[in-house]
Amino acid sequence: MKSFNLVLFLLIFLSASIFAQNTEASRRDTILYGTETEIAALIQTLRSENADYLDEELLTLVETTRNQRILTGVFGFFGDREQSGLEERAIRAIVERDLESNETVHSAMDYLGKLRYADAVPIIIEILDTEERRFLNTGFRALGRVASSDSTLAGEAVDFLIDYYENRNPGQENQRDIIISIGTAKSVNGVSFLAGLASNTDERIALRMAALEALASIGDAGGLEAILECVNTSDPNVRSAAVAALGPFSGEEVDRAILEGFRDSYYRTRIAAAQAARDRRLEAAVPFLQFRAERDEVANVRDEAVRALGAIANSEAVTVLENLFTERRNSDRIRLLSAEMLMKHNAITTLGRLFLNLKKQE
Repeated sequence: MKSFNLVLFLLIFLSASIFAQNTEASRRDTILYGTETEIAALIQTLRSENADYLDEELLTLVETTRNQRILTGVFGFFGDREQSGLEERAIRAIVERDLESNETVHSAMDYLGKLRYADAVPIIIEILDTEERRFLNTGFRALGRVASSDSTLAGEAVDFLIDYYENRNPGQENQRDIIISIGTAKSVNGVSFLAGLASNTDERIALRMAALEALASIGDAGGLEAILECVNTSDPNVRSAAVAALGPFSGEEVDRAILEGFRDSYYRTRIAAAQAARDRRLEAAVPFLQFRAERDEVANVRDEAVRALGAIANSEAVTVLENLFTERRNSDRIRLLSAEMLMKHNAITTLGRLFLNLKKQE
């Protein structure tokens, strides 16, 4: 019987091995000889499997094709994994854009942005400088990303973006992308410009909110005054964005503003306060978070309060989470989320405590 089981195991193992080899061989043949549809489907399969064993074959393929579906698929597949190897091909697609489809050029810029490939800064500035509207949106977003890995280039890119915003005509559809890109570049050169936008009550709400988000991305103290000013503004959307932007900053004034955010009648501001408290690991916020987790009328606020308690994870926060879990009057959603936060803090101890608490309730 043992011999039979061993033979059966070997047969299964060999069959699986042969199947895997045949599958790999078949996929390589698809890359070599398949149609654009077949190759696009294969790339989707590789994405879902997070498989990289065909990367070399795909790199070889993109060097010899201008097929839009293939190129955008491969750029996207490599970009999502921040996998290098396509930088030269991506730059060539941008430089030779009149020979490529618009979609290929967009995916090439997006790929370089995801890699934060600093050498692409002058190339993307050049394409933006032509003011070809078909490429502005993607180009603005990509510029901040590629510049963020080099402080000198980041400053140059931000100066270019500010000049473009103020002295050219990017159109309303591109203004927000420019603002977000300035924040993504993380250069202090953008702080004064962003602070002015955020504080300008005559400016569009969406742009003020984008400026606050960008100031938080940079995290420079020079932008804090504008953020605190916006915490007390009349517009609820700007208020919530300002409270959310406080996370990277520190100081008593910042702490007070976050705690005050829990009292705001607009639920998004309370969510922002919970997220800022989470980012800051603000222990003073634990009583506020407990109150929100137990009583807030909005489910998303309760969820964010529990997550913030899990991030703070001091003894007081852990006790609150344990109570939230063991209180049967709480929703299953809150109890499960509380257990998840406790497991992240100390899985072994948590399991024991939760088991004992549940046994006592039986």
